[in-house]
Amino acid sequence: MRAPLAAVGVEYTAVGLAMRLVAARASRVVLLLGCFGQAWAAPGEGEGCLPIPLAASLPLHTGDALVLGEPDRVDRQATLAPRDGGAYLLAYASDADGSMDRSELRLVEVDAGHCAGPARPWRPVPGASLDAPAVVGGWIHFTSVTRTGEQARLQLWRAPLRPGLPGQAERRPDIPGLRTAHGWPRWVDAGDGTTVVSYRADGNAPHWTALDDAGHPLRIRRIDPASRSAYVRVVRMTGGGWLLSYQHPPDGGYMATWFRISRDGEQWSAARQITESPERRGRPDVHDGYALPRRDAGVDLYYVYPSLKGGTAQAPIVDFDLYRRAVLADGTLGPEQALSHPADFNPYAPSAHRLADGRVLLTFADIAARGADGVSSARLVATRLDGDAPLPAARRHATDAGAATHGND
Repeated sequence: MRAPLAAVGVEYTAVGLAMRLVAARASRVVLLLGCFGQAWAAPGEGEGCLPIPLAASLPLHTGDALVLGEPDRVDRQATLAPRDGGAYLLAYASDADGSMDRSELRLVEVDAGHCAGPARPWRPVPGASLDAPAVVGGWIHFTSVTRTGEQARLQLWRAPLRPGLPGQAERRPDIPGLRTAHGWPRWVDAGDGTTVVSYRADGNAPHWTALDDAGHPLRIRRIDPASRSAYVRVVRMTGGGWLLSYQHPPDGGYMATWFRISRDGEQWSAARQITESPERRGRPDVHDGYALPRRDAGVDLYYVYPSLKGGTAQAPIVDFDLYRRAVLADGTLGPEQALSHPADFNPYAPSAHRLADGRVLLTFADIAARGADGVSSARLVATRLDGDAPLPAARRHATDAGAATHGND
């Protein structure tokens, strides 16, 4: 099973996307962090490290980011675990040649100066395909899939975070309806110490539930009746309330990323699209939504959609670009902000994480090659952003006026 063209694990990929033209990137400086066995060392302990840049401006150019992954693998789904003193651990899934049946977990130690050590494999469940890492509290959650003939068995796990490698992994209870890796569970912190998991099941509709201390689901909710949904993720919004994001093919379109808002997790607003790709108005093709709670209020939603690119781009015809925009608790949207330069990156599967200094660590997979069955090479890229997405114009003006009044006191 290979990673499809856009969202890994999503069967409903963009129709008619031109195959990527793979060419040498003579002008691109690629900094690779190899994977050299299972021995463990923090950055600076016997091996050099490479800095994760703070983006000088947006959209990002190649000098604004660090490539963490290896060639001929498909990296995605990064998560972040804080360490003492501002250091942190990055964990992500990595498929061999894009095959989800051969997925492993990779760990990267990053020091307080944002200098990243080498990516190393972590194999807490031998003989299984490992995926969907997510850090909540002092634990890293993930899935394993083992195959017997044509039968695949999904299991849920977590391991305690410790200095160096995480501790011994422990099995967690099954969740009804979550049977395959394509269910794509996403664990998040509800903000009160409770762990919440969202996923797709029962016709690929969005589901979510809080978990008790033993990992049992407390109350499973099917939020939206739409089938054929993917990239389901529920997060707590800064200031209160919940945001659900997911992707689902719209009428007459290829793919759209939708969101719904709830004050209490029970009653949800009507589904709205986060955007439509400008070159394909009326036929949206928007993928891979990932929400990060803002510092002030609401969330920023990160996503990708294709653009027509010029002859100097990695793929002159069609490839993806990365965007974000603010979503406030009342559903107000900020302006769309372009994050990747079309000529330098072909991103998908973004994730964003809050660093100890308040900045954002942004990661995404940069597609380098596609095969007949989908993405066959996509290396994890990391950068740091100085702030959140722009607020809606009315909210920006109110904030600016308040700051000016305060300054005259």
